[in-house]
Amino acid sequence: MWRKLRCLIGCPPRATQGSVDTKPCLPLDSFRHRQDIDGLRALAVMAVLLYHAGVGLPGGFVGVDVFFVISGFVITGLILRREQGGGFQLGEFWGKRIRRIIPAASCVVLVSLLAGYFLLLPRDLEALGASAVAQQLMLSNVYFWRNTSYFAGPADLKPLLHTWSLAVEEQFYLFFPLLHLGTRRWTFRARLLVMVGIAMASFLWNVFAVGPFPSATFYLLPSRSWEILAGAITAMLLFRTRPDERDWHNNLLAGGGMAAMIAPMFLYSSQTTFPGIAALLPCLGTAAFLYANHSRPTALGRLLSTRPVVVVGLMSYSLYLWHWPILAYLKWWSVSEPSTTARLIALAASFPIAFLSWRLIETPFRTGQLLAGGVRIVGFAGVVFLLVAGGGAFAVLANGWPERLDSSKVFFADAERDGELFHNDVAPQQLSQDQLPVFGEVDSQRVYLVLGDSHAMALMPGIDAAARACGVKVLQSTRNSTLPLLGFRSTRKEAASPELAEAITAYIRRNDVDLVVLAGYWCREASSPEFAPSLERMIRFLSDRPVSIALVMDVAKQPQVPPRMMIRTNYFGEHAEPAGISMAAYRALNEEVLLAFRRFDGERVSILEPASILAGTGFWLLRDNGIPLYRDRDHLSVEGALRLVPMFKEWFDVTNPGSKSAQSGN
Repeated sequence: MWRKLRCLIGCPPRATQGSVDTKPCLPLDSFRHRQDIDGLRALAVMAVLLYHAGVGLPGGFVGVDVFFVISGFVITGLILRREQGGGFQLGEFWGKRIRRIIPAASCVVLVSLLAGYFLLLPRDLEALGASAVAQQLMLSNVYFWRNTSYFAGPADLKPLLHTWSLAVEEQFYLFFPLLHLGTRRWTFRARLLVMVGIAMASFLWNVFAVGPFPSATFYLLPSRSWEILAGAITAMLLFRTRPDERDWHNNLLAGGGMAAMIAPMFLYSSQTTFPGIAALLPCLGTAAFLYANHSRPTALGRLLSTRPVVVVGLMSYSLYLWHWPILAYLKWWSVSEPSTTARLIALAASFPIAFLSWRLIETPFRTGQLLAGGVRIVGFAGVVFLLVAGGGAFAVLANGWPERLDSSKVFFADAERDGELFHNDVAPQQLSQDQLPVFGEVDSQRVYLVLGDSHAMALMPGIDAAARACGVKVLQSTRNSTLPLLGFRSTRKEAASPELAEAITAYIRRNDVDLVVLAGYWCREASSPEFAPSLERMIRFLSDRPVSIALVMDVAKQPQVPPRMMIRTNYFGEHAEPAGISMAAYRALNEEVLLAFRRFDGERVSILEPASILAGTGFWLLRDNGIPLYRDRDHLSVEGALRLVPMFKEWFDVTNPGSKSAQSGN
């Protein structure tokens, strides 16, 4: 027992003075190609595919974490074998990584750019070009951290979003071998302790940062490296220790590991705080499975080593690369949300494409059949970089090539602009420092405050225009997914309801505010038992102060034709109906909201209803005179918000008879 424990923490030095202690407790060929790892890759990629297609496994995104652990295990085994077999060479390592990653990934990016030229609107093609450049610079994760939220709806339409995980691995491959080289003369125990220390620091940062910095924690290497290092540490332990030879023990460990991987695929969802501590379960499960199957396959290892599963695992990289652009462009092509059948067909189509990619691109480059020499592979990488990054840069510099559309369609596409100026995710710290975005007549002494979520942001162009006409100043305190309620705790993980509400009330106590506008995606939370009491607390708080209050009913959520899709259909000469959801359906969805609002309708509380302007003859309008009034299914476009200027202006005049528009009679 003592001998086994001593071997676990590091076998005693067996090398001459001045050299590194690297004698393995297992033979070098134990780090062979393992078919059970191919099977594990198949499990991981299928989980990701089913999750992305929305046809099962609400927590299938943990398949990416399984991939991270596998990558760390395989790469570390490769490095340790090279160190024992004659020396590890950095150039050789990076050359193999280039052959493994760049050819197939660059092909996917080029095809995505080409498809985008024919399918995407100018702004979206410009964004695709920027993401292509970021992918070639190994900064895709940084780009999407700065430009999107992984679980947000619009992310579904970004064809290269999935390359964020490639960037994490590529960045790891840059630094990890340098760490090995820098510690090559250390004892094995010291090297292992360094890896464990870095992994623990990364994990603790991930747990701490996932709350205040969820997007950065999800995308960036510092909070993800512990997952890859979990596989690396497992490989290092196996390099110096001999796993238990008892089959029942290894089968039990493999079964526990498999359960830890699979359970989150069913139990987690897009609302799970992730990665954080939730990522520990699938990562430890993967490490346990890899450890248990190292000497000889367990029963589960043999199951994953069956030929059909192994083939899926061998082509898992190409499957991962191709499936997402196919799904993204399917959603672009569809006027409404693609059916389950359509998404399944898209997944099925990704298999033959991935098979060809694996056989014709991946395998020849990886095995050295193409570009075997180091100079050739460097030259190839340079040419590919110039081609792909150049294509992406051209798309950016050309503003998405609006020349592809005739002038009327360019105008139609421009009308989709979503008013970035008004997209302000205000943090509690900004409120505590009295640093809110200012609109309207900025020098006015009369101050109006807008509170709400992204739906309130979408109304801001109309509020701003009305405020300028009335000569009043507007302050904006909005935050995505956060309704302006007191004491309300949303189920949406990105919401900051209690914290922001506390900062808002403190701000109003400190500052003079004449009028407050409350707007948001009310119907999404109206069924919560906390909704009505939280709304009442906010109204009572405001009513204790000399302020007027406006409760703005939300606009309709369109069930079928978002304007982005309507623009696409117009671009292809297809017919798109101008009318959307019926008023009857809208009232049914917002019945609870209206009942809650009417309790407070009175002298100082007004209910504003955009339906009076935007709901034509019984139906909510999607477009008016060829101009889309929505920018997606439930957010107004700038043009749509500007249609509401008369509604806001009338109310501003009523609550402020001394306004310049009221005095002029306009």
